[in-house]
Amino acid sequence: MKCQEIPKGYITQKEIQAAQRYFKVDRTVIVHTYKAQGIDSMGHTGEMHCGKIVEHYKRFALVRLPSGVLDSVLWPELVLQMRKRKRKNPGSNPRK
Repeated sequence: MKCQEIPKGYITQKEIQAAQRYFKVDRTVIVHTYKAQGIDSMGHTGEMHCGKIVEHYKRFALVRLPSGVLDSVLWPELVLQMRKRKRKNPGSNPRK
């Protein structure tokens, strides 16, 4: 696929491989989770938590949340986090 033919929002295999290299074990990531909802959430779906990557797998990464709960995060979700970080810090990786 040419760059012009890629639909907006499409995640390529290259981006997933880059995320697998970037998000190493013990790196902190943001997880939108349904498993670790508090009692007072009253049916609201998903809460945002920061957790550390514990293990890498082919299709997902295992993350330990501060409460001790283990949750899985798919690689495409982590690719979207990488894209947001690039938009936040456009000058963090200047070309030489």
